[in-house]
Amino acid sequence: MSLRWRFVDKILSFQPWIFIVALKLGTLEEYYLLERWGEKTKGPVILILESALQAALWLVEASSDFTLSFWPSQISRFEAPLGLAPGEGLVWLIETSEKSERSIGFRAKVLRLKGEESLNKIFSHLKNSFSIDLFTTKDWPDSQEEFTFCGDFVPLSPLVQPQKRCALWLELGGKVDRSAKTS
Repeated sequence: MSLRWRFVDKILSFQPWIFIVALKLGTLEEYYLLERWGEKTKGPVILILESALQAALWLVEASSDFTLSFWPSQISRFEAPLGLAPGEGLVWLIETSEKSERSIGFRAKVLRLKGEESLNKIFSHLKNSFSIDLFTTKDWPDSQEEFTFCGDFVPLSPLVQPQKRCALWLELGGKVDRSAKTS
């Protein structure tokens, strides 16, 4: 049996080449990764950074109609937040800050979900609607931690099968709107 690692659990909102809002939930598997070294309170911080990068990958892949991905090359101002415990969640807002023919830059903000009230809000939306726009960029709190990162575009097809990525995108709640494709 192999573990299935998901760095993004749900796509909450998406506008091609502009932004993506993605949910990451803490899992027991991630929580127990550091137990061997005596840390049992939170999962590894690197998984938090990876979840932001994965959300950006989804933004590029879905915006390009699953023809492009990106390879991260620089991360700036990332201050490691506390790890994620089971039952806690993160909501990422990843916005495109710059885009050229060969590369793309992002600004990332994170909203930490702790406690029963904030998680119940997310789970009630997940049960009621498979594809929702829970957050918009204008509603995002200004006080959240922010960092930036950038990378180069790479073709998706040699890396993975675009049909499989598209199927997983739909499973995560992403929408496929062929008419909204812009370069």
